[in-house]
Amino acid sequence: MVRAKKIKMPPIGTVISSKTEVLGDVTFTSGMHIDGAVNGNVTGLPDTNTTLVISQSGQIHGDVKTENLILDGVIEGDVFAGNRVVLGAGAKVTGTVYYQFLEMAMGAQVTGHLIHGDNVVQEQSPQINEISEAEEQ
Repeated sequence: MVRAKKIKMPPIGTVISSKTEVLGDVTFTSGMHIDGAVNGNVTGLPDTNTTLVISQSGQIHGDVKTENLILDGVIEGDVFAGNRVVLGAGAKVTGTVYYQFLEMAMGAQVTGHLIHGDNVVQEQSPQINEISEAEEQ
């Protein structure tokens, strides 16, 4: 039996609480935890080992780009994960999930496609590089 490596969680630097709704795109580094709602794209900056955690009450209406995703809530949009996606029993994704490694609990739902590949985040989202370069200036 092959055992999957656990995700080494970076420190959570950003929390969106259950009583918070964000309207617009969000970029982050390190770790981010969402209990509330985001109506916009959520992007982890490249080369920062980003992990996005979305609880059962968390929702994103937009695309997600991160190295690692742990989802037990709702995403309506495409997911681009450069490393691992963990879908808990309450996870619901409406869109395409691009991943390198996938764990999926019984009860998780994906309405769309699952696409396996290496370097998913970099290939599918050149605008991440543009954001990163703009911050360096």
